[in-house]
Amino acid sequence: MTRQRRLSISNRKLNDVIALARRSQPVTRLTSMGSEVPLGGSSANRTETRGAAPRDDALLHHIEAFDQRIQQDLLALAWFGREEAAAAEWEDFALDAKRAWTRATAAYLAAMPALGDYLEQATAILGMPRSDA
Repeated sequence: MTRQRRLSISNRKLNDVIALARRSQPVTRLTSMGSEVPLGGSSANRTETRGAAPRDDALLHHIEAFDQRIQQDLLALAWFGREEAAAAEWEDFALDAKRAWTRATAAYLAAMPALGDYLEQATAILGMPRSDA
């Protein structure tokens, strides 16, 4: 069994990001062409970014407050969960995220429509506990 790199982000912080991402995740419907279209709702706290989904400013500021290592962890977990990869592939995702990190990573993560789902999927695959308790 391969030993996995210890994450810089605590379970509590990760759970906070998941909850905040879920609250800010736009409700969408699929069009006949297979693309997602937002369904109504308030956009008072959302910022439009060209080529990306609307993002919640609270989520963006929350992620921006984390240091580079924690943002890299979030990026790796999001990609890992999105791909529903095998646990054995975790180190590859972690290395890719470390190399890919930029100052725009927080905005990229905050604009990810299913960020909460991806993070939760990653924690399930990796067998991570849901809280620090």
